[in-house]
Amino acid sequence: MLHTDYEVLGVLLIVFFYQFRLDKRLRLVSCGLLLLLGGSLEAAGILAFLPLAFYNGTRGRQNRFFFYWFYPLHLLALWAVGCWLVPLLAP
Repeated sequence: MLHTDYEVLGVLLIVFFYQFRLDKRLRLVSCGLLLLLGGSLEAAGILAFLPLAFYNGTRGRQNRFFFYWFYPLHLLALWAVGCWLVPLLAP
């Protein structure tokens, strides 16, 4: 149909985020209801609203060197889990 993430639902979420940008409660409730109407897979997206609900609009402390280590190490960890898990799941 639209060939976008979440199809029409994703576009409506963007519109709701913009439309209710000044009212945090209305934004969270309307987008949450929209995700619930989308089905079980989209309902899991409601968990993403938890960090958004507590965001106060200010930039947090930054440690850019942390990400120089974190990014390659988490990819290595995901690769290791995949190497361990794939043989266990193979018939």
